[in-house]
Amino acid sequence: MKQIIIIALLTTGTCFGGADDKNVAVMQMEIKELKTSFSLGFGYFQATADEIVYGGSSESGELSHLVWKTQDALTVEGGFRHSLSACLDTYADFTTALVDQGQMVDDDWLGSGTQWTDRSIHNDTELDAYCRIDAGVEWTFLERESSAYSALFGFRYIDIAWTARGGSYVYSTDPDGGLFRNERGSFPSDEKGISYQQKIPGLYLGPQAEWTSGRVNLRAAAIGGVTIGASDSDQHWAQNTQFEEKFDSQVFFEL
Repeated sequence: MKQIIIIALLTTGTCFGGADDKNVAVMQMEIKELKTSFSLGFGYFQATADEIVYGGSSESGELSHLVWKTQDALTVEGGFRHSLSACLDTYADFTTALVDQGQMVDDDWLGSGTQWTDRSIHNDTELDAYCRIDAGVEWTFLERESSAYSALFGFRYIDIAWTARGGSYVYSTDPDGGLFRNERGSFPSDEKGISYQQKIPGLYLGPQAEWTSGRVNLRAAAIGGVTIGASDSDQHWAQNTQFEEKFDSQVFFEL
């Protein structure tokens, strides 16, 4: 296994940039004032979670497969940034969802065949909660007149939860005995079916570039990280049963 160790020397109070005049040996130093800023905005959010239980007869070995979707959600986003020095900033960003439209589809393989035997569709699936927190530090290691280059190191936490209500179903009373997808019906519209929640903490790092021209500011970042102690919870209201699982650490990337 190869290990890559990156060592960064942080300078407090000054940022260094290359001098425009190559004949000048002295680098220019710019002292920036310490400052705190806040931001508020609105966004658009979509999400899909595949909840899979293995041990069944499907072609992929699935016993149960639930697909949770949020198609349209309005989000409110708030941010906080504080300059510790001319090169080092701390930041914290928070996002939550207000209005959403979702769906959940639940397929089960309860017989010996590879086709699903039971299916329920829940078009009234609400996003009970969506919370995303990013907090970390940004070190600007190179700054020029209209651009800046920095490194990010941060912590991320995502908490997302759905509840499916009502819906319709197709069940198989005896899939191996000839009664295959023979029972159809619907659930009461306000009846809770299943609730599902994921909690995903993680650490990340990566480079960031920023370009400014007049009032136009463009920022791009590429980060990679790993989840730590992620978990989920699955509540079946009709059976009064709850399942809780832990995830192994997973690598994630983002642009």
